[in-house]
Amino acid sequence: MSHHQVGTDDAVEFVQSATLQNAPSAVERQVRIRVLDTLAAMIAGYRQDGIDIVRDYAIDRFGGEKKAVATLLNGNGVRVHMEGATLANATAANALDIDDGHREVKGHPAAVVVPAALAAAEFVDATVDQFLDAVYVGYEIGVRAGMAIHETDDVYTGTGSWGALCCGRRCSSSTVFPRTDGTRTRNRRVSRSTDTDHAWC
Repeated sequence: MSHHQVGTDDAVEFVQSATLQNAPSAVERQVRIRVLDTLAAMIAGYRQDGIDIVRDYAIDRFGGEKKAVATLLNGNGVRVHMEGATLANATAANALDIDDGHREVKGHPAAVVVPAALAAAEFVDATVDQFLDAVYVGYEIGVRAGMAIHETDDVYTGTGSWGALCCGRRCSSSTVFPRTDGTRTRNRRVSRSTDTDHAWC
C-alpha cells in the first residue's frame, strides 16, 4: 500500500490483489523471516507447561475426521478444524514470548496471522506462494489497523484490539483461496494515515 492517507477502498483493493511478487524484495524477505521465526516459536511453545490445555481443547472441540483439515504443530501430526489449529498454534507461538513484536502497535502480529494463514492454506491445499501472500496481506492490514488505533487513542491496545484484522479476510479460506469481489471486506472499517510504505519496514 502507498503511504500517506489510506482509505477503505485502498485497503480493500490491497486485500484483494496484493502479492509478494509485486512487493519490494526486502518485504518478501521479511515475510519469510517472520514465517520461519513464528514456526520455530510455535514448535518450541508446545513444550511449555500449560499448552496441553489449549491443545486438548482444540482436539476435543475441533477434532473428528470430518473436521480434521489443519495440523497442530506439536509434533504428533494431529489434525483438527481450522479454528482449533489456529487457536492452539497461535497460543503456542506466543507461549514463550519469543515471537516477533511490533513496537508501534505494542503486539505480536505474526503469532496471529501465521497460524491462521497456515490453517486456511492447509484446508484448501494452497501453494506456498499463496500462503506467503496471505501472511503478507494479513500482517500489513493488522499492523496498519493497530497504528491507526494508537494514533487516535492514548489507551494501551495490544494484539487483542487489532489482531483479528490480521486474519479476518485474507486468511479466510473462502477469500484468499480464491479471492472474492471485496464487498464484505469493504464493510469493515480500515483507514490509516502512515509515514511508511510498508508495515514491515
